Amino acid sequence: MRRRIGVSLQRTQTAFVCLEKDGGPVVFSRAADRQKSQPVADLLRAVLQDIPIEFKNAEISIAVGAGDLACCDCFAVPFDSEGAIENVIGSLAESRCAGESAEELAIDFACHRAGVGLGVTIVAISHQQLQALREVVTQELPHATLISLTSVPIAVMSGLKDQKSSLAYSACGEAFFSHSENGTPRWRSFPLDGSADEKKEKLRHILTASGIELDAAVIACDEEPIRFLNQDVQCSLVAALAAANLTSGSSLNLLRGANDAPKSLVSQIRKTLMVAGLAAAILLVVLGLSFEKDRLAYNQKIKSLAVTEKKLWGEVFPGKPVRDDQLSREMERSIKFAFESQKAGEFPSALSFWSEIGAAMPPADQTGMQLDSVQLGTDGGRISGKVARGTTDALSNAALLEHSLNNASALTARAEFETRESDIVVRLRLEYQDAPSPNSKRAKK
Repeated sequence: MRRRIGVSLQRTQTAFVCLEKDGGPVVFSRAADRQKSQPVADLLRAVLQDIPIEFKNAEISIAVGAGDLACCDCFAVPFDSEGAIENVIGSLAESRCAGESAEELAIDFACHRAGVGLGVTIVAISHQQLQALREVVTQELPHATLISLTSVPIAVMSGLKDQKSSLAYSACGEAFFSHSENGTPRWRSFPLDGSADEKKEKLRHILTASGIELDAAVIACDEEPIRFLNQDVQCSLVAALAAANLTSGSSLNLLRGANDAPKSLVSQIRKTLMVAGLAAAILLVVLGLSFEKDRLAYNQKIKSLAVTEKKLWGEVFPGKPVRDDQLSREMERSIKFAFESQKAGEFPSALSFWSEIGAAMPPADQTGMQLDSVQLGTDGGRISGKVARGTTDALSNAALLEHSLNNASALTARAEFETRESDIVVRLRLEYQDAPSPNSKRAKK
């Protein structure tokens, strides 16, 4: 883990501390008075020139007094989301600055719940001043890394986030106190001059007027020791020690507001997403209008078809109650019934075959025929009986019967003969041909 340097640039003094590691004890520190009206960039250059050589490649965090910033404030706003605050954060910071516009400021902010709305902590610095501080670090410590730049109150509050007790001290021409209000940490920082006793008395008076009761033991000034981050340090080094324990993402960081700072993925694509969302909304509106137009046209066609269907129903099925959406089925059912009725008349008639058989058979007395059974169906028929034995040819009468039936125009016959004493048993299988017509051979006879 790399070594750490914390620098505080305050109203009347500057200080820095060096740590071997994050959260470690102070191994080197120094405080110096600030000349009146000395620019903060020149002040930082003088501080960095005193950094020990073994810390020249350390990570640096800087805490700047509220007087050298464009804005450092904490207040409540009537918004209920961080996104809503982010849209107006420039205007909020601009209204609390001495004269800078929002375009000239590097801004970082954080939100916390405060009653019905949100509480906002804002820290801002001009881009020109921020760039000057970064250039000083690069020139004086080219191998070091600047990881955080914030205000003194924000840095100190970051060190107190795990400390339940309140804190009040005065150092470097500034006073600071913190307390908890309904579970929410509160802080205040303001200029304060005078002797140690005078500053303590003024600080106690301000705390009492604010309705805050603090034990006198926790109020310290200047070089007096105070318990901070599990160490006993001089009040003048509290801000520097708090800065040394900062990380790039642990607190408000003005480096995130620099012009060349990498933006978050959401920030980079926010405008693209907004344009895409607007385009999608327009597309959905156009599609909705198109679908509504198609729906109206479809409903109009449905009404027209309903009128036409009722008219056709009255013509095709007069006197029959109209049934919506049933015209096609009723017509299909009617056509099918008519077709089946017509087809039923095409089957052969048994009566016509009876007459054909009767006309084709030879006289019964001539052949001595006796019928035992006659069966007629749609696919043919069977005849069983006996004929007399012939005088010269025993099967002559049976052959005459078969020949006579085969001579019919609408059927063919196949016979089986069986000789029994004086009779011949005949079994005939009849197969239908075309139905007899007036032009058949039998009709002509």
